[in-house]
Amino acid sequence: MQHLIDLKIKLNVAQDRYAEASAYSDWSKSVAAYKASETKARAKLIDACKVYLGTDDQQQIINLLHKLETV
Repeated sequence: MQHLIDLKIKLNVAQDRYAEASAYSDWSKSVAAYKASETKARAKLIDACKVYLGTDDQQQIINLLHKLETV
């Protein structure tokens, strides 16, 4: 579970950086790079959730992601 929490923290950092770049950067390649990093972090988290749960049931993954939001 700690691995999932660590991945969630990395996703939050990537989302914050993407939001900041979107708001303040006028260089589209910079914004695209932050968006790519956010997308990669999200994909890693979802893949780790699938491994943790042992299933790829979307509802269970959503429930786990909501649970991680509260941690």
